[in-house]
Amino acid sequence: MTALQLRQERAKVWGTITDLRGKRTNGKFTDPTQQAAYDAADAEFERLTTEMLAAEVAEEQEKQHAARAAQMESETRQRAAADAKPESKELTYGDAFWRWAVQHKDRYNLTADEMRMIQTRATDTQIAGTSNLGGYLVPQAFMAELEMVMKHYGGMIEACGIMQRNTGAQLRWPTGDDTGNTGRFITETGTAAVLSMTFGQVLFDFFSVTSDIIKVSADLMTDEEVGFLQQILLTILPERLGRALNTKFTNGTGTNEPYGLTTAVTTSALTTAGGTAITQAELLKAVYSVNRAYRAGQQVGWMWSDGIMAYIRGTEIGNTNTVPIFTPSVVQGEPDKLFGYKIFINNDLPDTHATTRLPVTATKSVYFGDFSKFKIMRVGGIHMSKEEHLYWATREVGFMGWERVASNLIAQGAIKYILQA
Repeated sequence: MTALQLRQERAKVWGTITDLRGKRTNGKFTDPTQQAAYDAADAEFERLTTEMLAAEVAEEQEKQHAARAAQMESETRQRAAADAKPESKELTYGDAFWRWAVQHKDRYNLTADEMRMIQTRATDTQIAGTSNLGGYLVPQAFMAELEMVMKHYGGMIEACGIMQRNTGAQLRWPTGDDTGNTGRFITETGTAAVLSMTFGQVLFDFFSVTSDIIKVSADLMTDEEVGFLQQILLTILPERLGRALNTKFTNGTGTNEPYGLTTAVTTSALTTAGGTAITQAELLKAVYSVNRAYRAGQQVGWMWSDGIMAYIRGTEIGNTNTVPIFTPSVVQGEPDKLFGYKIFINNDLPDTHATTRLPVTATKSVYFGDFSKFKIMRVGGIHMSKEEHLYWATREVGFMGWERVASNLIAQGAIKYILQA
């Protein structure tokens, strides 16, 4: 089924779940068959959710592949026409990049100008805000596909504020907090007092992340004609980079790696009453523990693992409330919601216990707030290195993707965590 069909089926199953919840007595099923029907519907909802998300990624990839294939075909026709009229030939970065990347060195067919183009990347039209970066920066269409696949491997790139920079020099982000100061009434001749603002700064140090080396045989480099090598690079590069980036953006210590969410967020919303439980009331208290100034943005929401998501949804069955707190998305690209706030799934956060499927004591598995205040900074874009000599004895070619990144929280209190007792 398509992603849309899976989403529609999921909506039907959610309707069944909602109907069954209305048949409880004091939050419990008295009829075993209703309990069994609920459990089956709940399991089907989870299955459809997993398949729907995977289908959306696959369909988006297919769309990007088709667009890129059409673009390459158009560029081939334009190049053929330009060859017939050399005076009108226009250099295309994307075309030159892919000939350099997926062909054997004897078949590049690159002009000196095209080689200089991919070596210096002396243009700011491919990715906004970058110029003269050098290092074989991947084309814009390829970047879009990498971004889309990397989002599938964790919630950080999807949820947080992404910023592009031209340099990887240390950045000192100024901060100011005036929430503790309040104006006051004075008499007709009264004197206004001086209330100074408190300023600070957040440091962003940049680090390089790499996919490590992907080796491809020289025979494949010479023989393949159907874009298979491009698909390898489009699959393996974003998977490796996506896993690495999400792990460090989540749990990075700030020492030889970026600051992660769990390190940078130091403010607790509350500590749960039970070590292995989270109640709906506690979730609601967590929402209102965050200042309302941080509860109105587009990226305000929850972040937790798949296991915690299943647990939170399961709390509805034992609750006497008749209105579900969980709202499944009916629009592609829009996350599910809890209490009306978006849910971002991040499996690098603590999961439930492997056996009991309950939250684990003394862990911080739930985060809520404005994730746009956790900034992820990227220098230019993803670069690709190609080595045709190191593996000469085995007749292989090595590829490696890399980029420079930094991350940190710029507003303490914008995001808070729930601590298990």
